[in-house]
Amino acid sequence: MTSTSSSQYSEKEEHSKSESNHQPSLKKYNSNSDIEIDDLNTNPLNRNNEQHSSTTTSSSDENETKKNKKSNKDLFRPIKEENLQHEKEEVIKYYNSRIYHDDEFQPLDLWKTNMCDSNKFGIGVRLYFTLFKGFIIFFFILVILSTLDFIFHTDHPTKKNLSTIVNLSCYGQYDLSFTLYEAFGGVGASLFFVFIFFLRRRCNDIITSHYSDKKKTDITDFTILVSGLPHDYKLEDVRTFFEKYGKIHKIEQSYDLRKFIKLYKRHSGLDTKIQEIEGLGKGNKNLLNCYSKCDYCFLLPYQFRSLEKLKKKLDKLEHKIDDLHRESSDLLQEVKICPVVLIVYQDSHSVFKCLKECKFNPFQKLYNNLKKIVHFIFQHWWKSWTNLDDHRNFEGKLLNVRRAPMPDDLLWENLRTSYFSRMMRKLFILAISIVMIFCFFAFILTYNWYLYDDDTEDVQSKVSEVDTSTPFVLTLIVVVTNFVIMKILDYLGTFSRSFSLTEKESSSFIEIVFYQALNSGLNILYIITTNDIFWEAAPSMINLLIFVNYFLLPLANSMFAVWKRKAMIKKVFLKKNITKNLLRKAYQPGKITLISLYVQILFPIFLTLCFWFAFPLITYFSFIGLIFIFYLHKYQILRQTDHKHLMKYSYLLHKRLIRYFPYLYVLPITYYNIIFIARRVYLDNQKNQNTDSIFYTLTIASYFFYFIWNFLIRNSRKFSKKNKFTLMDEESGNNAKLDQVQENCNKSRSGSGSGSGSGSSSGSSGGGEKKSENKGEKIVEKDLKKENDHEIVVEIDGRSNDEKEKEKEKEKEKKKKKKNQKKNFLSKRKIKKIQNKEIALDMEFYNNPIVKITKMIEKEHNNLEH
Repeated sequence: MTSTSSSQYSEKEEHSKSESNHQPSLKKYNSNSDIEIDDLNTNPLNRNNEQHSSTTTSSSDENETKKNKKSNKDLFRPIKEENLQHEKEEVIKYYNSRIYHDDEFQPLDLWKTNMCDSNKFGIGVRLYFTLFKGFIIFFFILVILSTLDFIFHTDHPTKKNLSTIVNLSCYGQYDLSFTLYEAFGGVGASLFFVFIFFLRRRCNDIITSHYSDKKKTDITDFTILVSGLPHDYKLEDVRTFFEKYGKIHKIEQSYDLRKFIKLYKRHSGLDTKIQEIEGLGKGNKNLLNCYSKCDYCFLLPYQFRSLEKLKKKLDKLEHKIDDLHRESSDLLQEVKICPVVLIVYQDSHSVFKCLKECKFNPFQKLYNNLKKIVHFIFQHWWKSWTNLDDHRNFEGKLLNVRRAPMPDDLLWENLRTSYFSRMMRKLFILAISIVMIFCFFAFILTYNWYLYDDDTEDVQSKVSEVDTSTPFVLTLIVVVTNFVIMKILDYLGTFSRSFSLTEKESSSFIEIVFYQALNSGLNILYIITTNDIFWEAAPSMINLLIFVNYFLLPLANSMFAVWKRKAMIKKVFLKKNITKNLLRKAYQPGKITLISLYVQILFPIFLTLCFWFAFPLITYFSFIGLIFIFYLHKYQILRQTDHKHLMKYSYLLHKRLIRYFPYLYVLPITYYNIIFIARRVYLDNQKNQNTDSIFYTLTIASYFFYFIWNFLIRNSRKFSKKNKFTLMDEESGNNAKLDQVQENCNKSRSGSGSGSGSGSSSGSSGGGEKKSENKGEKIVEKDLKKENDHEIVVEIDGRSNDEKEKEKEKEKEKKKKKKNQKKNFLSKRKIKKIQNKEIALDMEFYNNPIVKITKMIEKEHNNLEH
């Protein structure tokens, strides 16, 4: 396998006339050489493959690189005062086209555009706003429930004079108020799981409708990523191991080319700085911070005090890269092969089979030890469970099989890292974040120790001085801690070495939400368990946290982005020498990540789910705050962000998010149990026995609702009649139909064989056998042509009739067991639905997709070369 053939990993991007302004039509990706980096024009690694291919392509590419260098020099040259206004208008027009607009190139209306139903914004933005809309409806129901509590509140629910927020937040010491307190906890838990059930069905409908068109088919439907292979593996062995699931079109190896990538990124960063200084003119000796565009987080910047030292560093790197290209043929033989393989199948059914049988289990060692015990005790009952890992055992090693991400989503330089090293890196990040949380938690301890008098054990003497500032100080500490943790996790996100960008973003998102919840829970836990007097600080602290996270922080972020852009424009026009590059940087729209938007929502949602039935006022704050953030984020996406940056996000991030939603309610209930158990043990208070029993029942109810929700989600396809027809249903229907066809063939053959053995003439019996076999084959062909558009071959062995009858009896016994479960499912499913548009893949494209993708790529590549 040559380097060019083994490194091409192509994809079919979404393209249509309506979305031509927002998405690229088609791209060609390379696992070893083509690296997507911002502000790069030439790739020296491409020259490596081009020298092997032909000399004509190298000459044409040299001309292209010369043109690119000329265009780069034009970017860094100063603009004349006469042409400045014209260049400014062109840059503004260009970046206005990058923002969402209508057919007349005008910005979309903020109030009329529906972000939940339109496909123009991409599936990531659409799912985000559907989630947002669902939470607004859910909190409106909680507002209606919490209004009943204020009727039974008094001016002084406790014995101390408190602020009005605390009076409205706490419950009165009356029986009727506490009965509502008990009832609304269970009602809120049940409503939350019902809401999640319908929200997940809505999101699944959006995903299936988005990927139902044949134009939305991509290469990930036919490709799997296999890791954990031995270092001395052979492609032939891998092919024979995975060919049992279906025909393989191509297997692609991955190489360890991190040195190439690291040198090239440094080269590109230094080259842009030199062009910028040379464009402004010679003689500029400034302190330059040339950051290397590398993914490694602990790399320090290069500092140079003159242009000559910068050029010397650049010359050294260029000599290194030239030496690498001169010895490219020898280097490629010495380069280590990564134990990761991309396998492209010809059918998507084979991908479903492979992913179904080769499930990934992170606790595999514990699973293998339990397997031996279970297999020894329950050998007949648990045989299917104990033999699951046999499909993943390759030469004594367990493979990790997953669906391959998109080519531009895949991080090629991180493929060499093993699962063990990746887990150790995550544990290191976990340790750093926990240390940060406890360091900030120490400030709260010192603050409360200041209030406590060790000599007299009297708190009243010092409370009057700082009692009003307690919730504000604690809120400030929590907000600062959350901000610092978020920045650290963003900075250490590349250190974990994930396979893809979506995996990196989803893991960092889950870590951020978990650590923020842990930080707030520890602080509230300490307030409640310290003493009775600090309980009054909890409601005002929670209300302040929700107010800051819903209103102040999002508004401050958006205002800071607008101010930063205006300041950049003023700074550019104050300079004497203005270049095109400076104009582009000044008027370039901002980039918003979906992780930051999700974190702004979910942390205050976590607090409201944790405390809404104890402090009902926070439901009003959260409901108004969600409406405010909804329109604020809508304004940012429509008017301030680059739509091409948002179109890269996949639906996998949102799909994983919905999977972890039930834990966001189970976790607050466990928090409450910890809080009240700790308070009862620490204070030995007999007044809170009723409240402890309340929260125990709420915990049991929440877990009960969660298991019901999980059961309904998993079995919704089997028991619901209105669900759409998926590829897994198609596969099960085809297998059931093939079993019926084989039974008809075997019956016809067995009837002919019995007739021949009864004493009839050999000629007639032989003729009867041929006719019956021909009839059976005709039945197979007719059934498959009418109902399946696949070419399926039924193998006919020469086994005896006794063996076939035994196999029939075994199959009948298996069918009787599954008859009650699959009777309604298989009888009412029709294979004619394959031709419907609801299926995820078109049948014509499904038969041979790889050939069509490669032909389209070759056509576009030839057009670009001409």
